[in-house]
Amino acid sequence: MVPVTIDTLVVDDTDPAPFVHIIGVTSDDPTFMAEDVEITGDLSLNVRAEKTQKNGRVYVIYVEARDASGNTSLGMTTVRIGHTTGHNAPF
Repeated sequence: MVPVTIDTLVVDDTDPAPFVHIIGVTSDDPTFMAEDVEITGDLSLNVRAEKTQKNGRVYVIYVEARDASGNTSLGMTTVRIGHTTGHNAPF
């Protein structure tokens, strides 16, 4: 597992600090299971780094921002675990 931290920029007309948190994670890896991801904080998580596909794996991380009035906005970002050729090669 490797740690990932999400940086966000959220602007709201009335709430100076909307609450932002991860709401879900998917992967293009056909063997993806819930155990491949561990959400460790509002904007941090660990993802499995082992590659089971020829081209590595891609995680899509979904976040939600909620202001004090209950208005929400969704966003997403991707994390790519690249393909390497050596057994212990770096990512």
